[in-house]
Amino acid sequence: SPVLLLTKPEKTLFTHEYIVAVKTSSDSDAGLTPGATVRFHLLGIYGNSRAFFFSSTDFERNILEASGLDIFVIHSKVDLGELQEIHFGLYNTTNQETAT
Repeated sequence: SPVLLLTKPEKTLFTHEYIVAVKTSSDSDAGLTPGATVRFHLLGIYGNSRAFFFSSTDFERNILEASGLDIFVIHSKVDLGELQEIHFGLYNTTNQETAT
């Protein structure tokens, strides 16, 4: 799977890069629906990231499809340390969270 940049690194001396791999279920109803928004929030031993939001239209290829593997790169000015949790949410077109 190609790597998808969720952020562009800022031109600072220190930029921390986090790679998040998401494997989507093979269930027939799995995957990102058109118009849905995805949220990532990284929680590390030194701190937490801001929330990162994106939708399927932000990329040149389909993402989060059934049985798919997507690899995202997230940049942070702050060292979060080793990641302890990744909060992941899907929001449908009515802005209701459907999964975490």
